[in-house]
Amino acid sequence: LYSIVTTAKGNGLKTYEYLEWLLTEMPARADLCNKAVLSRFLPWSEAIPDSCKMDAAEKAASDQMVDRPIIDINPEMLDSHVTVS
Repeated sequence: LYSIVTTAKGNGLKTYEYLEWLLTEMPARADLCNKAVLSRFLPWSEAIPDSCKMDAAEKAASDQMVDRPIIDINPEMLDSHVTVS
């Protein structure tokens, strides 16, 4: 999911609107095994509706946002609690 969201953002899409479109449109297609049909749903496709695309101001603001990890784990803390038998 993170990969889809990040790729959508990188392609100038509004992530919520894009995911909503994907989850609405893809289940309605019976021919998703067809690569041409499936490629229609990729974030760089020309078939993405304009309602999913960021305008220039939204894209500039999005580019300035820092992606933060969803879960911040200190790997050193994990190493100190692992015991090897």
